[in-house]
Amino acid sequence: MATIETQLLENVREFTAFARKRLRDPELAADVVQESLLKALRSSDQLRDKEPPKPGSTASSAERLSTFTGAVTCGTAPEKI
Repeated sequence: MATIETQLLENVREFTAFARKRLRDPELAADVVQESLLKALRSSDQLRDKEPPKPGSTASSAERLSTFTGAVTCGTAPEKI
């Protein structure tokens, strides 16, 4: 089984694409992904899989990360000043 660090790094492009689609701002998306990954890494010792993903699960890595971090779930970008 791959470590959380490996899984995050292997899927960083997918996370960034997910954030760009939701936020519609490439720079903000990159910041959100970076903050989300840092938060995930800092709290990785608290992660516990209650059960392994079910075969055929439709949740993408980005969706699972956004659920964990709560950082990309807003769906809209904050207003620019």
